[in-house]
Amino acid sequence: MERAVSESDVRLNHIEMRLTDVELTSYDGSLLWKVTEVGRRREQAVSGDAVSVQSPAFYTSRTGQFTLAYLLGL
Repeated sequence: MERAVSESDVRLNHIEMRLTDVELTSYDGSLLWKVTEVGRRREQAVSGDAVSVQSPAFYTSRTGQFTLAYLLGL
C-alpha cells in the first residue's frame, strides 16, 4: 500500500512539473522570467554546487525555434 502511494506521488509530481512547463512556455519570442530564491542560488554558484540557472522554454513563434536562457554565476 505504501509503495503504491509513493509511486502515485512520483507520478503526480511529474505531471505537475510538465504542466508548469506548459504554462510557462512562450510562443511569441518573448520571455518574462522571475528567478526565485536568488540568495540560495547565488550561494550555490559561489560554492560551485550549481553554476547556472536555466529558464523555462520559449519559442520565436508558434512554429519557431526552441530557445532557453541561462544565467551563469548569479
